[in-house]
Amino acid sequence: MLNAEGPPVEVFVVQDRDVVLSELFQEEWLAENWAKAYAERLRQQGWHDSPAA
Repeated sequence: MLNAEGPPVEVFVVQDRDVVLSELFQEEWLAENWAKAYAERLRQQGWHDSPAA
């Protein structure tokens, strides 16, 4: 989940309904790149995106 209402930009990693990690970035592009890289690392470890609700 990405909250980009203005600086700083906050990224939340959510498992089920729990926030398991949050990171702050000063730029939206940094947050997006970090989130993509983190998601790819999770996929490499066998995790999968949940279906859209």
